[in-house]
Amino acid sequence: MTFDCQAQDNIALDYWDVMPKSITVNCTLEDVTFPLMIYGVPRDAIAYRVINQAIASVSADGEVTLGTVRGTTMILAWRKDDPCDVKYIQVNVVCPCDEYLPGGTRGGQAGTSPPSSPAPQGSPEECDGAESLTMIVSGFGGACAALNGTHVLVRSGSHVWVDAAGGMQVRRSTDRWRVEAGVGTPMFAEDYPAPLTCAGDHPTGPGNLVGAGCGQTGHYTIA
Repeated sequence: MTFDCQAQDNIALDYWDVMPKSITVNCTLEDVTFPLMIYGVPRDAIAYRVINQAIASVSADGEVTLGTVRGTTMILAWRKDDPCDVKYIQVNVVCPCDEYLPGGTRGGQAGTSPPSSPAPQGSPEECDGAESLTMIVSGFGGACAALNGTHVLVRSGSHVWVDAAGGMQVRRSTDRWRVEAGVGTPMFAEDYPAPLTCAGDHPTGPGNLVGAGCGQTGHYTIA
């Protein structure tokens, strides 16, 4: 018996899902586009967001476009009638070292560099490259108490780290660091410029987060 993948939207399932969960492609000189597979709900019932849109984009129909900028990011997908039910797709665009060397598969010339996320102006070469950071937030109360906790942030671009939901961010803005918590919510809190220092391939240090929504000040430590 054959299975018609195009008829999946008509199947009554007790769950919904999106595939693939992980996307890894080699960088290319032209965009690569392909559709996400949606199971259990109609395709137009899903909304999407990309954490770092410099690396990848996704249309309202679930068409993913990527390939010309290397880096790591994440696609969030959720049912429009239930925004708390979120699925995550990890995206990684890699450029093999020999791809842009003489005789490589791209036929590059000596000195040619692969495409990359644009580095902030004036930023140092160090303080970048770590795959993840740990940010501990404390001191908030009331409605902003949800910001407290230990958050793991993954690298999504040059000098940018975000958590899985996109609410916690550490990034370089021109020549200064910015630390944000509760992005896109009434609990939003920020420290800019943040007093971070370099620990090899990532920023580190403590500071204060000022909550615009709840009028409170909390504390953070990045390691």
